[in-house]
This record gives sequence, structure tokens and C-alpha cells, in this order.
Amino acid sequence: MPPGVEKPEHGGWILMSYVPGSPMPTADLSDAILTDLAKQLGDIIVRLRRNIPPQKRCGNIRLPPRKLGEQCVPGVDGTALTIRDIIQEGIEVNDPITTANEYYRLRLTDKLRQLETSNIYAPNRSLVEPLRAFISEQLPHLELTDGDGIPSGEFVLTHYDLSPRNVLVSGRPPRITGLVDFEFAGFFPPVDEFLNDVVNNGGEWPREFYEAYLARLHEKGVATPVRGFDPDVWNRNCWLETLVGSIAPWYLPGGWKGEELQAKLREVEANAREMLKRLIRDHDKYRERAI
Repeated sequence: MPPGVEKPEHGGWILMSYVPGSPMPTADLSDAILTDLAKQLGDIIVRLRRNIPPQKRCGNIRLPPRKLGEQCVPGVDGTALTIRDIIQEGIEVNDPITTANEYYRLRLTDKLRQLETSNIYAPNRSLVEPLRAFISEQLPHLELTDGDGIPSGEFVLTHYDLSPRNVLVSGRPPRITGLVDFEFAGFFPPVDEFLNDVVNNGGEWPREFYEAYLARLHEKGVATPVRGFDPDVWNRNCWLETLVGSIAPWYLPGGWKGEELQAKLREVEANAREMLKRLIRDHDKYRERAI
């Protein structure tokens, strides 16, 4: 306990190991070094996916409950970690999440709640009814898995923020010494790590790095958006992820005020409507084929 602290009021303390190295300085590295580091990162992700089995439950990794259940991952020492909730969205659930459709239903419903209750997003509330209808009518029937690269009901260990600031490197030539910031790590659909890279962290990795990273994953047998994922299923997931981020963006109002804020709100509303249009059109197209 730190000096002067009699008891923790925030839930306790976490003892962590020190990992040497500094965040990857991508702007200062040559293409050759970036390519080598991309292969190193690819190898790390491959080991994580091979050595930690996929789970049948979706969610973040939590401390064990009083009574262990089916949604727990046993540890080598007899303890367990629980897979539940979506911490990064502030979503707590009572029942396990077992499908990608349910995962998105929870996230979209939470964003819909924010849209309806926060004054920040009040100008965009004309989205409420179209969103509610989509969640009820089309979302349950969207095919978000492809049976191969994105298996149904299978969730893989996902870091959820593989950006340069969370990849530590050291030495000459630089080697990756560790990954940090596992705050939002959990077991999520196999597409999620890539969706976060493309939709939420777009542009953080240099093109040369990311292409080499995806190529390494493919070489080692991990499906990626470039090779392994069904293109239609990948697009569907991308549209959904973009929709989630456009309903009640966490970064608003930020530093924007007045007309600048209104312009940002109009921009995200237009983006949400475009994603809804694509998803509904895609749903209707596949429904017609089925008939």
C-alpha cells in the first residue's frame, strides 16, 4: 500500500511486470525495419491464437466470480478468468454472448440509448426509428460469419488496440519486447482485431507495415481481410462497426462548439445513414436469393 493509504477505495491494486522498450516510432523507421517488425508482430499474434484456445463466449476478460461457470477460462493454477461484458462500451450483461449478431445487438442498443438520452446527440435523433427497426428486423438475419476464416460461435483472444503506442521495441535493429495495454482484451469475433485496426485506428500503421503484417498472418495460417475472410462477410462487419461508431461517437463534443459541432454531427449522421442503407440493401439482396 502507498504511504498514507489505509485501504484502497477503487477496488484494489494490480501488480504488473515491467516490460523494457519504448512505443514503436514508426515515422523514424525504414521500410525494411518496418517490414521486419511487422513479421515479428504477426508471429506474436499467431502464437496467441494458437496457444490460447478459442472460446464459445464473447466478451472481455474479467476476474473470476464467486461461482465458476461455463463462461470461465480455467487457469493452470486452478483459478479461472470470466468472459463477460463489453468493458470498452460500458456494457454489462447477465447472459453470455454467444453469437456475433448478439454482440452487435448489444452494442447498437447501447448506442441507441445514448442517442436518445444525451443532449449532445439530440440533433441526430431522427436516426432513432431507422436504427430501432434495423436492430429488430435485419440485424438478426445478417450473416456475420463464413464458416472458415470467421467460424460461427468461435471467439478468439483479441488485444483490441494493436497500435504503435502499445507495441514496445528495443535494440538495434529493433525487436518487439512486448505488447501493453490489455485493458480491453477479451474473446471476440476473429474479425474484430482487424476491424479495430481499419475502422477505429485507421491510418496509425504505415501501409508497408500493415501489408507485411497481414501477409505474415496469412503465411502462418491466420485468416485476414486480404486472404481468408469472405469479402461480403468482411464488408458486412465493416459496415456494422462503422455504424456503431457513428451513432453516438465517444469523441464528441471534444473541442468542437457551435457550428463546428453541428457540422460534425451532420457528418456522423450521414455516415450512419449510409451504413444503414448498405446493410439493409445487403440483407434484402440475400433474402431475395434465399427465396
